[in-house]
Amino acid sequence: MTAEVAIANKQAVALAADSAVSIGPSADKIYTTALKIFQLAEGAPVGIMVSGAAEFLGIPWETIIKAYRNERGRAVRPKLKDYRDDFLEFISSHERLFSSHLQIRAAEQLIRTYFQYILRSIEEELSRFFNQTVPLSEDDVLDIIQDVVSEEQTRMSQEDRLNGFDARAANEVRNALEPQIDQFKEDVFSAFVLSFSISQKLTDLAVDMLTRNVDLRSRNVIPLLRSELVFAGFGDDDFQPRLYSIEVEIMINNRIRWHEKGRYEVNEEQNKTAVIIPFAHTDMVDTFMQGIHPNIEDEKFKTVASVIATFVNHIAEITEENDAQLGSRLRAGFTECVQSMLRATSDEWDSQKREHYTPIVDNVSVLPKEELGAMAESLVNLTKFRLRVSPERETVSGPIDVALISKGDGFIWLKRKHYFQAELNPRIISEYGRSD
Repeated sequence: MTAEVAIANKQAVALAADSAVSIGPSADKIYTTALKIFQLAEGAPVGIMVSGAAEFLGIPWETIIKAYRNERGRAVRPKLKDYRDDFLEFISSHERLFSSHLQIRAAEQLIRTYFQYILRSIEEELSRFFNQTVPLSEDDVLDIIQDVVSEEQTRMSQEDRLNGFDARAANEVRNALEPQIDQFKEDVFSAFVLSFSISQKLTDLAVDMLTRNVDLRSRNVIPLLRSELVFAGFGDDDFQPRLYSIEVEIMINNRIRWHEKGRYEVNEEQNKTAVIIPFAHTDMVDTFMQGIHPNIEDEKFKTVASVIATFVNHIAEITEENDAQLGSRLRAGFTECVQSMLRATSDEWDSQKREHYTPIVDNVSVLPKEELGAMAESLVNLTKFRLRVSPERETVSGPIDVALISKGDGFIWLKRKHYFQAELNPRIISEYGRSD
């Protein structure tokens, strides 16, 4: 886990990130030396911030980003989105960094774990019939497997294809990975004799899982492979800062499995005078901005809903004792009324939160550049301090790096740690003067 913040107004965008990185099988070893903010293009007002997995297909993001910067040189792009797309295209076309072997190995991990998820779903469904006096026949088991697989296929078909993965690309993935898919089907589902239809559906599911925008976290499919990349700054034709946040997982057939999480911009015409966006560990920044911890807000809403529902149910039960028909009408009428009350309550709470954070955003919109950096650092430090004094693991710790990106001055470090002594390495410091 990490804590990162981006704050932007009309003048600039500030990026701040801690230095903690977790390693080991259980992520229980924490070092405080990680670099998470980088200048993306030499001489350009564009930065990139990394959270989640520190590597992509086994290659550190630092290596990938600096290889991109060295290769692209001082080439400028019209829009910030163009820098993002060019960076992703660089990764997709760079076979020296990402061999087909690395790509297939990562896809194999996803397929195996996904099939294990389906197996668990089948076993859970079969367990419902274990106490029956009549044991399940082989046909009964196949029917249950068919139902589970078909239900998953229905869910999967509702998801859109990922960027770059149209039907043709999906078919290429099938051709490239079909031997591995067949082997994993045989290994994972060895306790069952699968019909041809089920086997084909499992193959289809594996391909769809790799090429559709499906939430793998809900299926417990290797979450540690995921990285979030935040692109921030100005394209050559941009005069107000923009930010793009994307999630990147693996690459298959030289196509990256990625999707956009969010896009943010300062835009006077749309009355967006400033943005304050936390990434990764967001709880404390959300608490600062909204005036209440998200978990407490969720519990508050659940408690209010439960109290009202209990009260209404009690009234209905008393009424039904004397008049069942009236009690039934009251229960139905109260149910609709309760939903309306909860919506009104939620709207009122949202209004209160807006009254809390709107003045903050208004003030941020006129902050000088150096204050943007100080605020971004303070918000990361707030999360760091909260974990420092709590019984939780200190997954946010170490020095806080801060960068400021403006149209006129470009990418500037306000705070930046080094793993070496600056006075002993003047050449490196000179190079850092140009980039990072």
